[in-house]
Amino acid sequence: MRRKKWIILGVCMLFCMINIAGCAKKESKKITTGSSVDKIVKEKTEKKETQNTKRKETKKQQEENSQESKEQGGQQTPGSDVDYDLTNMNKDMVYATVYQLMVEPDKYIGKTLCIDGLYYTGQNEKTGTYYHYSIIKDALACCSQGLEFVWGDGSHVYPNEYPKDETEIEGTFETYKEPGDDTLYCHLVNLEMQVK
Repeated sequence: MRRKKWIILGVCMLFCMINIAGCAKKESKKITTGSSVDKIVKEKTEKKETQNTKRKETKKQQEENSQESKEQGGQQTPGSDVDYDLTNMNKDMVYATVYQLMVEPDKYIGKTLCIDGLYYTGQNEKTGTYYHYSIIKDALACCSQGLEFVWGDGSHVYPNEYPKDETEIEGTFETYKEPGDDTLYCHLVNLEMQVK
């Protein structure tokens, strides 16, 4: 009986030593969420640059063929000269990119974004200022995020000139602070909009 216990104990110890030795030889790869998301976003963006170039060429041809529209103040089609085109990303990548915008806004200042989402507005009750957002749906529709925007030069009149439906917007990413508030906010400026 004692011999059987020693054999079982010996086999268990041998098994433990093999497991410990095997685990020690494995190299751990350190992957940071930010760098891997940035890498994937960069790859997707580079892939879409070709499509953006084609859009630019198409737009150029349309402008040449339609001088009348240009003279009447036709707007540029969203998607040209865009650094991050969220309209061509899948919902997971959109969520990851918007997350990165909120976590590391300094990396995106001055970058041009193109997004589509639902138009929403909110009003600051203290100041009476209206803030305009595009609500970006996520993959599970549980964690949607809004991105504030300023349409054109900010002269558009709310609610008369603003949409009530889904929009595609293109603008430059910036951060700002409200007077008397240390919170850092972000928004898209110099925005162009298309109602879908």
